[in-house]
Amino acid sequence: MLQRLRNRAQGQEGFTLIELLVVILIIGILAAVAIPTFLSQTGKAKDANVQSDLNTVQTAEATYNTTSNGWASGAAGITSLENVEPTIKGFAAAVNGQSALAITTSAPNAYTVDPNGGTTVNYSAAITSPSGVSYYLTVFSDGGVANTCNVPSGTNAGACNTSGGGSGNGTWGNGQA
Repeated sequence: MLQRLRNRAQGQEGFTLIELLVVILIIGILAAVAIPTFLSQTGKAKDANVQSDLNTVQTAEATYNTTSNGWASGAAGITSLENVEPTIKGFAAAVNGQSALAITTSAPNAYTVDPNGGTTVNYSAAITSPSGVSYYLTVFSDGGVANTCNVPSGTNAGACNTSGGGSGNGTWGNGQA
């Protein structure tokens, strides 16, 4: 028995070239499946960050309206909101491929509809995510809120719920449009 172990230990044991190639091929296939999934998830995370930024703007606008009896809009409005909520400074300027915050007193596009049926817009805030999707938060005078988004052609929809999941207009978050 000891003699057999010595003979085995002295033999040239190992993996064949074909076995190594099969293992490398399997690892390559797994990577080809996992990498696109990972990239899709990072895009969704960046889009979720933009949505969170818009929700912060909504809270800051409500606070500003309560203390100032008016809505903040335009560049001066963004400065006013930065005084209410300092974190807005972080996304009020273009950062990492994300376009700067813009606030207007009109709806961003014809698709934006007040879920309560009203038509007067208090304000609309917009940010374009690094993935290229534009997200809008529109608040109407009757309290209605529309969370809409626009996906350019050839862009991954990310967290924008469009019909069919492709380019065009859609909703985000709770939608309400």
